[in-house]
Amino acid sequence: MAQARNALCALVIIVLVAVPLAGWLGSENGPVSAQAGRGVLGGFVGRLKREDDEAEVKEIAEHESTPEDREQAREQAERVQLEATQAQEQERQPEHS
Repeated sequence: MAQARNALCALVIIVLVAVPLAGWLGSENGPVSAQAGRGVLGGFVGRLKREDDEAEVKEIAEHESTPEDREQAREQAERVQLEATQAQEQERQPEHS
């Protein structure tokens, strides 16, 4: 019985210490804060976000189309649509003849 009581007391002490400690560690101003520039992880999170933003800007710049590219794409779409319309008209003509 004394062993069970000792184990229960140890568990209660651990919980009483761990819960507030975890709250402090994860708080906004704690040492492991995820906010950029704060805590141990803050600088790391900020650097990752900055690198991700830079990579996204590069990717957007690579895939950005010029006005000439957009014009060519528009002309291609018009050509395809015109060819499809002509093909439908040719299919209908033998039916009416």
